[in-house]
Amino acid sequence: MTKKEEKEKVKQFAKQHGYDFASFLSEWNGYRCYEPEFEGDGMNFVGLPLIILVSADGNIRMSTADEAMQFLREADID
Repeated sequence: MTKKEEKEKVKQFAKQHGYDFASFLSEWNGYRCYEPEFEGDGMNFVGLPLIILVSADGNIRMSTADEAMQFLREADID
């Protein structure tokens, strides 16, 4: 899958889970990681900051709460 195809599939996945789009964060633990986001400037309270994970074979899934917290501790993001 090309990067463009991946971004579109991740966006569709994000929309299926109630978000508007997703932004690439970094690679971590063998996954390409995306942050699901909402459009607009307002603050949205939705619970734990889950991330969308894309495996090397193109499987897309939402992180578990434990994975999300581990990502926040370990990932090199600004």
